[in-house]
Amino acid sequence: MEERLSADERALLSVIARHRNPALARRAQIVLGWDEALEADQIAGRVGLSERTVNRWLRAFFERGLEIFPAEVLSEALPEAQQSVQAALAESGQPSTGAEVLATERPRLSVADLCQRYHVDMAHGRYVGQLAVELFNLTQPIHQLDHRYRDVIFAAGLLHNVALAGGTARHHTRGRDIILENPLSDLDDADRALIAVTTAFHRKAWKSSRLEKEPSYTALPAAMQPVALVLSALIRIADGLDYSQSQTTILGQSRVGPEGVLVTVAGPFSDIDAARADQKADLWRAMFETPITIRPYSEAAILLEEPVSRKPELPETPGLQPDDLMSEAGRKVLRLHFERLLYHEPGTRRGHDIEALHDMRVATRRMRAAFRVFGPYFEKRTRRRLLRGLRRTGRALGHVRDLDVFMAYAQQYLAGLPAARQHELDVLMGYWRERRAEARDQMLAYLDSTEYTDFVEAFREFVETPGLGSKDVDLEGPIPRHVMYVAPRLIYTRYEAVRAYEPLLQDAPIATLHALRIDAKRLRYTLEFFREVLGEEAGEVIKAVVGLQDHLGALHDADVACSLLQRYMKKLLKQTRRQAGSARLSDLGGIVAYLESREQEMEHLSATFPEAWERVVAPETRRRLALAVSVL
Repeated sequence: MEERLSADERALLSVIARHRNPALARRAQIVLGWDEALEADQIAGRVGLSERTVNRWLRAFFERGLEIFPAEVLSEALPEAQQSVQAALAESGQPSTGAEVLATERPRLSVADLCQRYHVDMAHGRYVGQLAVELFNLTQPIHQLDHRYRDVIFAAGLLHNVALAGGTARHHTRGRDIILENPLSDLDDADRALIAVTTAFHRKAWKSSRLEKEPSYTALPAAMQPVALVLSALIRIADGLDYSQSQTTILGQSRVGPEGVLVTVAGPFSDIDAARADQKADLWRAMFETPITIRPYSEAAILLEEPVSRKPELPETPGLQPDDLMSEAGRKVLRLHFERLLYHEPGTRRGHDIEALHDMRVATRRMRAAFRVFGPYFEKRTRRRLLRGLRRTGRALGHVRDLDVFMAYAQQYLAGLPAARQHELDVLMGYWRERRAEARDQMLAYLDSTEYTDFVEAFREFVETPGLGSKDVDLEGPIPRHVMYVAPRLIYTRYEAVRAYEPLLQDAPIATLHALRIDAKRLRYTLEFFREVLGEEAGEVIKAVVGLQDHLGALHDADVACSLLQRYMKKLLKQTRRQAGSARLSDLGGIVAYLESREQEMEHLSATFPEAWERVVAPETRRRLALAVSVL
C-alpha cells in the first residue's frame, strides 16, 4: 500500500488518536484512515461520525496539515512520537540521527504521488495538461520555447488544481505552496519552481501588478521569468477550455499568422468553454503583440469554411425520485438550472440574442426559488454563501434584461403606429439604449470578475458533491426528509398562500396583485421542481398557474413602465426649463401617447384578471392538484 503520510506524521497522529479528548482523537483517526486509503464512508463507520464531517476534516487537513490540531496537543504528543520513530528505526537497523520528529527532509514524490495525496481530479488535470501541450505546439512559432517544456506544461496541467480538494478559497496560492514544499522525483527543482508559478497564476483576472506581488515568480532567475509567464498563459487558456468540467471540448482547425492566432474548438459544451478560455487569454494578450482568440466552430465557420456545429441540448428534468432525500433532490434541481446558467453565459456575453440573457436570468431566479423550497435541508452557512452569489449575478443580469423588456414593449407599440409616427419615441429609446449600454458594461465587468468566477466554482463544487452542505440526517427519526413525504405539504402550502388572496381581490390595489404574482410564481416553481414525481394532472395545474403569473407579470411590467415614463417626462420637462429647445414638444407628445397606451393596457389586464384567477382556483384545478399529489 502506498504511504500518504510521512513516518513522522503517522507517528504523531497515532499518539493523538489515543488522546483523552475524543474529538481530537477522532480527528487524528480520520487522517490515519485516509492514510490507509479507506473511503470516506469507511472512515465514518470506523470513527462514528457522518461522512460529511469526515470529508470536512480531510479538506481541512489538505489545506492546513497538522495545524488542524492545537499547538499544545502537538507539543504534548511529540516526545512519544519521537520515541516511536526512533524505535522503528532501531528495529529496522537504520541509523537514527536523533533529529526531532517532523523535522526530517521530505521524501521526493512523483507527480502522480502528489496528485494522489491531494485528491486531484485526474480526469480534469490530464485534460488540461493535454490541451496545454496542444496549445504549446500550436503557438511555438510565437513563444519559441524549447520543446522540452512540453513535459513541464503537461505536469503543470495535472497540478494546477492540486489544492482544490481542500476548498476553492485561495486554492491557487495553497497549491503553489504544496508544489514548492514537495520535492518531485520526475521533475527537477527548476521545473518545479516554474510549475508553482503556473499554479499561482492560473486563476483570477490577470493584472500586471500580480507579478511583483507573487513570491514564486519574483524568486525565479530573471531569464526564467518569461518562460514561467508563457507556461502560465497557456495553462490559463487550457483550464478555461475545460470550464464545463466535461473533458469534451477539443481543438479544431486553427490559424496562426502575424495578425493573431485563431483557435477553434468543438464539442457539446464548446460555447461555454470557448468563452471562458477566451476570457482567460488575458495574460497571453498582455505578453504578446500577436493576440490569441478562441471561438467555437459555430462562430468561426465562415473564417475557416467549416460546418457549423449543433448546439447541445440541455436535460429537461433533474431526475428526481420519490425516495430522494430533500437535500439531494434540491441538489439535482439546482444542478439542472446551474447548467442552464452556464449554457446561456456565452450568448449573454456576446449580446446578439437577448433571449440568452433572459434564459440566464431565469436560471438564477429558479435557483433562488429552489433554495426557498430545499434550503431548510442545507446548512445555513452554505445556503447564505451561494444565495449571495446568486443575488449578485441576478442583479447584474436584471438591469440589462429590464431595459430589454421596456424597449421590446416600446418597439411593439411603435410597430402598430403609422410610418409617420414611428419616430415619436426616438429620444426615449436613445435614453434607454444609453442606460442599457452602461448596465451591460457593468454586467460584463461582473461576469469577468473573480467574484463571479469564485461563485461559479463554489456552486459547481456544491452541485457535484453529494452530501456537501447538507444538514445531518437522522434516518431513524420521525422527521420527514424524503420527497414523497415532504413535497405534498410544500405544494399545498404554496397553493394555500395563493388562495388566501381570494377575499382581497375585489378592487385590489396594484401592490396586492404584485404580491399575488410573487406567490403564484413560487407555486409554479414548486410544482415544476417536483413535476417528475407527480401525477400527469400536474401539467394542467402548472398551465393554469403559468397563465395567472404571465397575466400578472404583464400587469406589473405595464405599471413599472408607467412609473418610468412619468419620471422621464419630469426629467425632460426640467431640461426644457433649464435649456430652451433641449426637448421638443413632439418628444413629450409621443411619450404621453405611449404612456396612455400602457395605462389602457393596465386597465384591460385588470378587467380580464378574474378569468386567469378562476382557472387557478376552480374546482377542476383543485381536483387535478389532488390527483397529481396523490401518487406520492
